[in-house]
Amino acid sequence: MEVGDTEVHQSALFDLMALHPSLRAFLLAPSAILQVSRAASADRAAVLSLIAEHEGPESAELADLWWDQDPSAWLIVRDRTIPASSSLRAAMALAALPERGGPLDVDPAVVAARIRLGRHSPVRAGERVTYVRWWLDAETYQMPSPAQTLLAVQLARHYLTTPGLAVSFVPTADPDTWLGPMTYTDQNPMPEADFTLGGHRYSVFGHDWRAVPPARWIALMSERETAREPVPVLPERPAEAALLALSREEFAQAVRSMLRELHRPDRLVRNPLLRCRLVESRLPTASVGAAPGPEARLGVLREVLDEALATLQASPRDARGFRALRRTYLAPAPSQEVAAEVLGLPSSTYRRHLSAGLRAVTDILWEQELHA
Repeated sequence: MEVGDTEVHQSALFDLMALHPSLRAFLLAPSAILQVSRAASADRAAVLSLIAEHEGPESAELADLWWDQDPSAWLIVRDRTIPASSSLRAAMALAALPERGGPLDVDPAVVAARIRLGRHSPVRAGERVTYVRWWLDAETYQMPSPAQTLLAVQLARHYLTTPGLAVSFVPTADPDTWLGPMTYTDQNPMPEADFTLGGHRYSVFGHDWRAVPPARWIALMSERETAREPVPVLPERPAEAALLALSREEFAQAVRSMLRELHRPDRLVRNPLLRCRLVESRLPTASVGAAPGPEARLGVLREVLDEALATLQASPRDARGFRALRRTYLAPAPSQEVAAEVLGLPSSTYRRHLSAGLRAVTDILWEQELHA
C-alpha cells in the first residue's frame, strides 16, 4: 500500500492495528478531512517551521540538511478543508540512514545510530536502515492524534514492504509515554542510539528486521493480540543465538564450508549460515518467542540450498557448474581427481566449472540473505 492509496486500504490497515488493546489509546481514528501524501517543495518552509516550533532552531537546521539529501523521504498530513498554505497538520521524515562522509555526519542522531549498528547490527551492502528522524503533529507534537495515526499506518506499511530493510530507528522526546506501545510492537530501547540536540534528550527505539522479519513480526503481533494474559516483550537474544550479519567474504566462506560438511550434520550444525537472515526469515512462525532448535534450522538451510541448486541445474549457463558441485559435494566422488574423471573433464576444466558453480550458488544465496 503506497502513499495516496484509497481510504479503504488505509482504513483496513488502521483496523488491523487497532485490534491490539494495548495500542488503542495511541491510535485515534483518522478523520476523513485528513490526507497523507509525499511532501512537495512548497511544503518545506512550513515543515521546518513546525520542527523549529517544537524542537528548536538546531533541529530545524538539521531537518533542512536532511531535506536536501532526500526530499522524497518526507510525508505530510493535510487538512483537506483548509487552503494549502495553512493545511499542514503533521510531518514525518521516513529516511534512509545516510552513508558516512556526507553533510549529515553533523547530526548527533546519525552518529549515535552508527555506534549502535557497529556494536550490534552491522549492515551489509544492499541492506537499508530506516531512520524515522522526525514525526510530529502541529498541535500535539509526539502525542497521539488522528494525524499521527495516519503516519503510523504509513510506517507500518514501510516496515512490511521495504526490500532489504535491516534495521529501523524511531526517536522520541517522551520515552515514558511511548515505552509501552513501542515495546509491545517489538520496537525496543536502543540506549546507545540516544542523543541530545538543542538541550533536548531523545530516546531511540528500534527493530532488527533480520532477526525478526516482517512475517515473524506479524505472527508475534497476532500472538500478543489474542493472548489472554499480557505477552512479555521478547528478551534480549543470548549471544550464541544472535543473528549474524556476515560480510560477503565471510558468507562465501560459510557456503563453501556448508557444502563440504553436507554429510556431517555434527559439523554442519555449527555453520554460521544457521544464524543468518537466510535461515531466520524462513523459520516457522510458530517459533516466534522461542529459540528454534538445530533440526529446524538445518532443515531450512537444506531447503534454501536445494532451491539454489535447482536454479543452477535449470540454467544452461550454470548447468556445468551444477554438475561439478554435484560430483564434488552432493553425490561426492572419492576425490576431485575422480570427480573430474567421472565428468569426463580435464582437471583444469573441472576446477573451473567447480569455481563457477560455487560463485553462482553463493550469489543466489547472498541475494536471499540481503532481501529475504
